[in-house]
Amino acid sequence: MAANKFVAMFMMCMIVAAAMNLVVEAGDPNGAGTEVYKKCFADCQNSCQGGETHCEMSCDEKCDEEETRESRNSEKARKSLIGMAKGTYILSILIVFFFSLAIVAHSSCTYNVKLKTGNVERAGTDARILLRLYDKNGNSIDAPSLRRYRDGPDSRDYFEKGQLDKFKIPGRCLKICKMELSHNNGGDHPGWYVDYLEVTVVNDQTGKSSAVKRFNIKRWLAKDAPPYYSTSVVKGKC
Repeated sequence: MAANKFVAMFMMCMIVAAAMNLVVEAGDPNGAGTEVYKKCFADCQNSCQGGETHCEMSCDEKCDEEETRESRNSEKARKSLIGMAKGTYILSILIVFFFSLAIVAHSSCTYNVKLKTGNVERAGTDARILLRLYDKNGNSIDAPSLRRYRDGPDSRDYFEKGQLDKFKIPGRCLKICKMELSHNNGGDHPGWYVDYLEVTVVNDQTGKSSAVKRFNIKRWLAKDAPPYYSTSVVKGKC
């Protein structure tokens, strides 16, 4: 994230520097006209014989016209360069703005999940667990086999009675408001009693964590257990 910010600021500085250079190049229109007058009058005066007053007056009139014409041309050029400088500055702001949007759009997060199996008889399960986390727009973070995202040793026996298991699920950043937890009813003992599930979202770029989102479940996910005889549950409202 820091590298992306550096690139964005570097781009903006380069473009602003180019805009300032255009303004400097525009310069003072009166300065250009004055130089034209001096050169014109010097050349014309040299052609006058004996420094005749009438000739010098004609030179002054002629060179004054050239000075005025040059000043007008310089002013037009100056306004054009200043317009380009303003356009370049606005472009730099737009580039940084859209670059920042692109960074936000591609931000990634880690979903730290804590899952507590109930402390009732035969609460643990051998089934494959599926978890989906939803935001208010229906976008989801899917973990089709939650065990694969374990935050612990491979040798650990997950989803056992009274056990608190932890998982880390990578994905794009969403504000979670609902979850769906289910299993495939497989293994020697598929029935599962779930106590609760907690989710904390950590932004991988900034390191900032969201508030803990807790879903109290406190029921069986089993086809042979009352009162729902179901292997899935949905909790939360968006």
